[in-house]
Amino acid sequence: MKFPARERVLYEPNPLTQVICTIHFSRILAIDHELPVGFQQDLIQAFPFLETEEAPIEKSSSERGEQRTPSSMIYEFNSADRDVTIALGADFVGVRTLKYERWEKYQENISTAVSTLLKHYSPKVFTRISLNYINVIDRKRLDLSDVPWRELIMPALIGPLADEQIPESDVEYYASLINLPLADGKVRITAGLVSDDDKNTPPNFLIDNLFFSERAVDADERQSIDHLTRFNAESGCVFRWCIKQRLHEALNPRSVD
Repeated sequence: MKFPARERVLYEPNPLTQVICTIHFSRILAIDHELPVGFQQDLIQAFPFLETEEAPIEKSSSERGEQRTPSSMIYEFNSADRDVTIALGADFVGVRTLKYERWEKYQENISTAVSTLLKHYSPKVFTRISLNYINVIDRKRLDLSDVPWRELIMPALIGPLADEQIPESDVEYYASLINLPLADGKVRITAGLVSDDDKNTPPNFLIDNLFFSERAVDADERQSIDHLTRFNAESGCVFRWCIKQRLHEALNPRSVD
């Protein structure tokens, strides 16, 4: 699908709560069995804090009664302000930011992660490349508390919320999932109502756009960055396709210099 071209803009307030890039490759046993000392040493100046967690084990193996392989670790290298994380697992490297500003700055962190991976572990093929933009629309924050979702979000994403005969307060839960082809891969749009812990607070609206390609490509930094840059170029067009003009204007768009 070809989404209509849109001017590149920055929003303030920014609806993005996080952006996640993940690059997968065939499992590297050295990451499982050796501490990533060199990897950490190259990152420690900009990412001084380290956290670890066990990678989840696929349920299918245990359900079939097969012997499970030893737990694999995920190493998370965090920036000093903890806004950016580079994650390393046995079959992936990822970069997450909680304060996305613009692509050029985020891309630098991706380049750092990929170049460090290639230096220390030399995977030959990247099996999946993805870029995930997670937006949460908070009407109260935008002074739009009394505006119904049907005036802010396109009908394709909101299902029963587009029907004037159905009170929004009666819709206890709603979610949708749309998969669409792109020239360079696919986009998975997950949308729906999301609530915080305060039951008295009206729900916000999630627009989670996951761009991905599962075509195996050479493990090359420049090629992977080029692919992700094309996903980034599509991301603004997809987000604008998801929202109506009133919400676009409420987000105070400004042209990118």
